[in-house]
Amino acid sequence: MPLPKCSKNPQADADNFNARFKVGDTVTYREIQGEGGGEQFKVRAPAQVLGQHTAVVWLEGKAGCVCVAHCEAANAPVYASCAINDRAAIEAAFGQDQDAEDMAALRGAA
Repeated sequence: MPLPKCSKNPQADADNFNARFKVGDTVTYREIQGEGGGEQFKVRAPAQVLGQHTAVVWLEGKAGCVCVAHCEAANAPVYASCAINDRAAIEAAFGQDQDAEDMAALRGAA
């Protein structure tokens, strides 16, 4: 399954995360992107760039920081964080037809 990757512009990744989520918002964090149900955490601090290479965020109850690519809106479908906007690629990756609502959610998260 294609997984989201951090872009070549980690500041843009941090800015995009901060535009979507505010401190106190609940996100789903997955240790392995796109797998499992993940755990829900509240955003503890705005996302920022770590070491000029990775956009990270701090979550309440989670030690240290985590890559923003491992976080998505709470209750989002598992594939919502995938950076794919092509219906054929999505259907190939998930082996099933995706309905219009799922596609819209995916495009909004990409």
